Order: sequence, then structure tokens, then C-alpha cells
Amino acid sequence: KHIPEHIIRALKYLNEFFPNQKSEDFYLSTISFGRMVNFDDHLFTGFTIAFYSEYPHEFQYKVKFKENGWPIGFEGGPM
Repeated sequence: KHIPEHIIRALKYLNEFFPNQKSEDFYLSTISFGRMVNFDDHLFTGFTIAFYSEYPHEFQYKVKFKENGWPIGFEGGPM
């Protein structure tokens, strides 16, 4: 029901960290739901929205959200 809103929120979140990239530079890859481990080994329920980008290099970015829809971080790296 709220997935389009979360996708927009994820793109805005990535744009805060990568202001030189436009939303059009990111392509939706996957949306995953389940339990995740945070950086402090805390287990929580949430979801991840993953994108890939070909500009300036091929990278994948995953924005992590808590179950309530609040973004809690991202990870990224080369494909």
C-alpha cells in the first residue's frame, strides 16, 4: 500500500548522500521484507529497497527501513 511512498523516500535519502546523482540515475532492483541485523547486532523487522546505478560506475545501494517506514541507513558498493 505505501511502497511507492517508501521508494520516493529511499531516493530522497540516497540523494542526501549522493547529491551529484539524480533520481533518474537509480533503477529499482528489489524490495525485501523480513528480519535484519543492524550495525550494532540489533535484530529488527523491516524492509530493504535496493537500487542499482550505472553512473558514474556500476553500484548497488540498499536503503534499510524499520517496520514503521523510517529509514535507518544504507549500504552500497560495486556490483
